[in-house]
Amino acid sequence: MANNPGLEVRTVRPEDYAEVGELLVNVYVGEGFSPVERTPGLRNAEPLATEGQLLVAREVQAGLLGTVVLFRGGTHHAEVAREQEAEIRLLAVAPVARGRGVGEALVAECIRRARHLGCQRLVLSTQPTMASAQRLYERLGFVRVPERDWSKAGSPRLVYTLELAQSR
Repeated sequence: MANNPGLEVRTVRPEDYAEVGELLVNVYVGEGFSPVERTPGLRNAEPLATEGQLLVAREVQAGLLGTVVLFRGGTHHAEVAREQEAEIRLLAVAPVARGRGVGEALVAECIRRARHLGCQRLVLSTQPTMASAQRLYERLGFVRVPERDWSKAGSPRLVYTLELAQSR
């Protein structure tokens, strides 16, 4: 990757689970995107890896910099994906790594894997306050689909989709 040639994006390994869980808690709970009650579920990364494709972005010197999960439509953790769709969930980048292409590398790998799965579309939902994530998604070709917006525990979610046949 041009921005960060030392960055490795790969499938999670069991020895990564604790670090991934801590990153998810620090980003989602620590930055106010999820209630503290979600801490145990976010900290337990293993079920995410079992049902979906849990990916990590690592750098030799810096360690874990980011994570994301890719789920097929119809699985337990998929919230908005339909048949023939894959869904990106729980994209998290460590604060020290933001602006270095980590989120972009993780999403690009999700796009590649969703195509490999034969999915027609990649979907995700995000909170209205996640403006930097929305800019990333739009830069990568995702389009807002307001008719698919929804709410989780009273918090609105904005839905974005990417047609895989037409994307880069």
